Amino acid sequence: MTTDHLLFRFVACVYPTGTEDVITCPYNMAFATKELLNNATCVFPVENRALLDIISRQAKNQNVNHISLYAPFEDMNSIIVNMLLHVTR
Repeated sequence: MTTDHLLFRFVACVYPTGTEDVITCPYNMAFATKELLNNATCVFPVENRALLDIISRQAKNQNVNHISLYAPFEDMNSIIVNMLLHVTR
């Protein structure tokens, strides 16, 4: 592929917290990370626990008494999307 048609691929991969009960989880993460590094221009690793901590701090700062514990994924995705948007501006 020539550089004229080179696509820049930015990838945000979300890693588990490390408390999984599947013994192959670290190996799967290592293999997946290797593939992402080989096939993406830029890889942003993000950890699930860090995303939840950010959401909790934001809720605490805004004096919100509840966090959508059953579906925080929208807030987590929003953090990742904003990170990518600020990089590509």
